[in-house]
Amino acid sequence: MMNIRTLEFETAISASHQIHLTLPDNVQAKFAKIIVIYEDNQPDSIQSSKRVFGQFRGQLEISNDFDDELNPDFWLGK
Repeated sequence: MMNIRTLEFETAISASHQIHLTLPDNVQAKFAKIIVIYEDNQPDSIQSSKRVFGQFRGQLEISNDFDDELNPDFWLGK
């Protein structure tokens, strides 16, 4: 059985997008999985637009049986 251990480091990312880490001497592993969590100081590229009432009028259609009861097979996952 594999024992999984975690370490937490804080480090700077260089201009060439490199991260340098030095593991403690007591770490005797040959492989590691690295997960990078970083702060993005860039503004969001998705621009939110104000919603306009009726902007999708005529583009959506609701079926006539929308309010009907669902078949029991639907609830049973069949």
